[in-house]
Amino acid sequence: MTNTLDTTKSMIYSYDSYGRKLRQVTSNCGSITLTEDNANNMIYKNVSLSKVLIPGGYIDISISQTSYHFFALDHLGNVRQVLGINGQQEEQNDYYPFGLRQKRSSYQLSDNKYKYNGKEQEELGSLTTLDYGTRMYDPALARWHVVDPLAEKYPNIAPYTYVANNPLRYIDPDGRKIVDATGKPITYTTQSGWSSNVTPDVRRIGTAMMLTPKGAEMFNKMLSSTHNISITIDPGEGDGTRNGYVSTKKSGDEIGSADILIYKGMAVKTINELKTVKEALEKGAKLTRTLNAETQALLDNVPKNADEFMANVAAHEAEHATNKPANAHFEPSLLKREEIANKTQIEVIIQTAIYRLEKTKSLFTLLTP
Repeated sequence: MTNTLDTTKSMIYSYDSYGRKLRQVTSNCGSITLTEDNANNMIYKNVSLSKVLIPGGYIDISISQTSYHFFALDHLGNVRQVLGINGQQEEQNDYYPFGLRQKRSSYQLSDNKYKYNGKEQEELGSLTTLDYGTRMYDPALARWHVVDPLAEKYPNIAPYTYVANNPLRYIDPDGRKIVDATGKPITYTTQSGWSSNVTPDVRRIGTAMMLTPKGAEMFNKMLSSTHNISITIDPGEGDGTRNGYVSTKKSGDEIGSADILIYKGMAVKTINELKTVKEALEKGAKLTRTLNAETQALLDNVPKNADEFMANVAAHEAEHATNKPANAHFEPSLLKREEIANKTQIEVIIQTAIYRLEKTKSLFTLLTP
C-alpha cells in the first residue's frame, strides 16, 4: 500500500495476510528517510529498537533512557489521554464524531501515534490517515480510502462508508466488519428491530429462527453471548456431506469466538430428497433402514422452504457456538456434543411445523366470513 502526498513524498506499507503491518518506508524525493519495522509488539526505526507496545500503552526506548506511557481510553477505544509513569498528563485528545482530532492550543501533544479507536495515525504533510490494518481511514472525510473487502456482506451500506455512518455506536476493529462498542457484530430488539450494521445473512437466519420458541431462544443466546459469533450463508452444497458447520476458538476457559456457515444448496437438496422419500412411502414403499431421530423428524415435518431448513441447522450449530458441553474444545466426545445439538435441532423442526400450522389457522380464521 502506498500513501502519497505529492510527487516527492510517499509512504509505502507492507502487511501480512492477517492485515498486520510489517514495514513502513518513508521517502522524500526518492530517498528513504525512515524505515519502520514491526515485529509483533516491537517497533524498530532504522533497524534500532524504538518502541515496545504493551497492553494499555507503550514503552519508549532510546540510548539514554526508557520511559513508560499509558493510555486512558473511552468506551470506543479512543485514546483520550496519555499518562506518564507517575500519572502526569502528557497528551489530551478530543475527537469529532468521525475521528478527526480537535486541535486546541491548550491541549498537550506527545509523540504518541495511537489516537482514534486506538489506531495508529499516519501524517504525511497535511494528510492524516488512520491505519486499521485492512484499510486506511480518513477521519476528515469520514470515508475509507478503498472499498470494503467484504462489501457483499453489507449491500445496503456504501463500501467506503465508515461504520454505517454511526460512529457514536459502532467501531470497525480491522476495516472489515462493523461491531458495537462491546465487540458485538449486530443487535436485535423487539422494540427497535435490527441494528443498521446487520448483514443480510444474519437477518435472514435470525428472522427464520425467531419463528419458533426454541429457535428464538437459540438466536437470543447467540446475541447475548459474550463472544463474537458470525453467521454466513453459502449458496452451494459444500462437500455434500453436511448442512453446515461451526468453527470455534478457545479463549482461556471459555469459547472465544465462533463462525457458523450454513449451506443453502444443501437445504434445497435435502428438502427435495425428503419430499421424494415421503411421496414414495405414501405410495407403499418401505425404508431399508431405521432413520436417526433428526432425519425422522425432518421426514415427519418436511420444511416448506430453505429458510425453515436453515433455521433448524442454525439452532444445531448455535449449541456448538454457545454451549461448552456441546463444544469440541471442552467436550471430547463427539457423541455427547451431537446429542445436545441434535436435541435442539429436532425441537426446532417439530415446532416449525406446529407454528406454521397455527399461522395457517389464524389466516384461515381471518379470511373466513
